[in-house]
Amino acid sequence: VESAFKKAGIKDAVISEVTPSPKLLNYRNKAQYPITKDKNGEYIIGFYMPKSHTVKEARCCPLSPVNFSQILDTAADFFKKHAISVYNEKIGCGLLRHIYLRRGEVSGEVLLTLVINGDTLPASDEFVNVLTKKHKEIVGVLLNINKKNTNVILGEKFITLFGRDYIYDTLCGVKLKISAPSFYQVNHDAAELLYRKARELANPKPDDILLDLYCGAGSIGLSMADSGCTLYGIEIIESAVECAALNASQNGFSNAKFYAGDAKNSELLLAKAEAALGKKIHPNTVILDPPRAGCDGKLISYVSSLSPERIVYISCNPSTLARDISIFNSLGYKHGDIYPYDLFPATGHVESLVCLTKQTN
Repeated sequence: VESAFKKAGIKDAVISEVTPSPKLLNYRNKAQYPITKDKNGEYIIGFYMPKSHTVKEARCCPLSPVNFSQILDTAADFFKKHAISVYNEKIGCGLLRHIYLRRGEVSGEVLLTLVINGDTLPASDEFVNVLTKKHKEIVGVLLNINKKNTNVILGEKFITLFGRDYIYDTLCGVKLKISAPSFYQVNHDAAELLYRKARELANPKPDDILLDLYCGAGSIGLSMADSGCTLYGIEIIESAVECAALNASQNGFSNAKFYAGDAKNSELLLAKAEAALGKKIHPNTVILDPPRAGCDGKLISYVSSLSPERIVYISCNPSTLARDISIFNSLGYKHGDIYPYDLFPATGHVESLVCLTKQTN
């Protein structure tokens, strides 16, 4: 984090001590495993080796829950029994691409999504029966259709083979419905520490208006909604927006509204909300939690034009965080201390949190 801010030319950045993760192993509630075969025809389920698309066997990854490896073993036995082909990205043929698992830390529920290069899975009923009989924690089995020759893991179409297309979990006292493509922090316990600090920095009050961009299933904003503030969330994945709206309702938050769309088009989305309300929306606080690429320049300009008192920025990429803070600085926002959180123990990645405040002349 220090290096990223130095490279960005932000010499006055104060980097706080890293907040450690409560768990160092078995903390990941989500994993996406590519599938291939070795020369002997044995299925390899694991992760890509660094800077390559060579799959390394890693069913028993120590960062994932123990039952993930058990579920993968059961799936591999099924694939072998039915001799199901694996996807070859060089020629675009073969069926199996990825196994995608996510788990609720509090609920223990598991959602299994099988990503395929096709429309159907041979013996799909048997696949469901074998997995759900042996692994009672599985509450949903999905197919995700991805026929594109792309590095993007998930396609747009999901088919539910069994149960639900979502799991439940509880974070910061808020019960959350989480769909397969929804963003949700992979380290539950460390995320609670991060979100509590974010709430402290946002300091929401009953009369405040919070704008939560890249809101996912609403986890960050809803962790602050009990303050009585008015919350507006924007998220590009429609199923995540549906989850966010349901999460607000199930937790009794009538003060939260969510809209589907690209955060870059927040101006248009807020205009719809203003038209429905019959009045302008002037957020006191904007919450940003963008993907690794950081915020689009257009979005930074728009957020600044709203003149919120505070911008609470959560980032998984120190380089793009430093870049964006530099731009916010030039637009009249002063950054506070930067707080790193070890959300990804045993890896080179880190989550960071900072609050920027509007400077008055």
